[in-house]
Amino acid sequence: MFQDEAQAIIAGAAAGEHHRAYLALYRHLQERDRLIADGFDDGSRSHAVVHLLPWRQHGLITNEEFAAFSPETCAAVAWLLGQITS
Repeated sequence: MFQDEAQAIIAGAAAGEHHRAYLALYRHLQERDRLIADGFDDGSRSHAVVHLLPWRQHGLITNEEFAAFSPETCAAVAWLLGQITS
């Protein structure tokens, strides 16, 4: 996912626009870094739903991995995702 986005930024750069493409890629990587960090900061169990939400929203966790969590946790994440997308 992230690699595809980065490749699209690079491929979309016009000839001679290397610096602009570099800056766009750098900004993109910073944004993605924040997204990933949000999923790992403060790894306490009480924040599991908060951490799982961006992972699930951005496809960073497979269905099989997600199913390993309790039904209550899965239901809470699914409900929150529904609230975000509605």
